Amino acid sequence: MIVLTLCFIIDKCLVAALATPSAVLSSSLMIIVNNDFRSTKNNAYLNKITDIHFINSNFFESVEGKYDYIFANGPISPESWPEKSLSGHTISSYGEILFSQYRNYLTDEGVMFMIFAEFGPMEAFYKTLQKYSVIHKEKREKKFEVWWNFHEIIQ
Repeated sequence: MIVLTLCFIIDKCLVAALATPSAVLSSSLMIIVNNDFRSTKNNAYLNKITDIHFINSNFFESVEGKYDYIFANGPISPESWPEKSLSGHTISSYGEILFSQYRNYLTDEGVMFMIFAEFGPMEAFYKTLQKYSVIHKEKREKKFEVWWNFHEIIQ
């Protein structure tokens, strides 16, 4: 089983990896794709996660192969954070790139999971799901006064 984790939030990259069931972590090669490469490697070291292959990439640019699971820890809306902090990765731009390409990287039975905090308008995100005919289950939950979106996306 091979797992790909896409992370684009500075200092938050291992959230998806640490939340991954231990059975998956212990039986898989974890590949982390991240724009905050140094911080992610440090987080893995501090959390004693050693079976990881790191690729410093912008989305899927340097990624090859097919994956059983993709965990996507998406960026948030620019309404709440300065654009500079997001390095150009907003939920709108992220969704457009992710949903146009993810099928190329999932195995036939593969599943993608994504999570992000909802800090602003979501219309563009839902339009992008429709545009790419994304089949998904959604769960929204309010924690710490913030709405969180969890999506299970199939091939």
